[in-house]
Amino acid sequence: MFFLHYIRIAVRNAKTEKNREKAMFRTGILLSVTGFLLMGLANDSNLAVSPLFWCILGMGIAMETETFYS
Repeated sequence: MFFLHYIRIAVRNAKTEKNREKAMFRTGILLSVTGFLLMGLANDSNLAVSPLFWCILGMGIAMETETFYS
């Protein structure tokens, strides 16, 4: 549910973003998170990138809540 909530907010905010560079950065973070989650379904033996995933997810959530509350 946590990831679905993040993805839903990210897609909603991507439609209203006016700054092109920020929109591309947000899209990159969203695709990275989605790619990692899909990779986990197919191959769960690669745990070396998990800390990087959590850092990227944290950056994405911070960017989305910044837009949501401002």
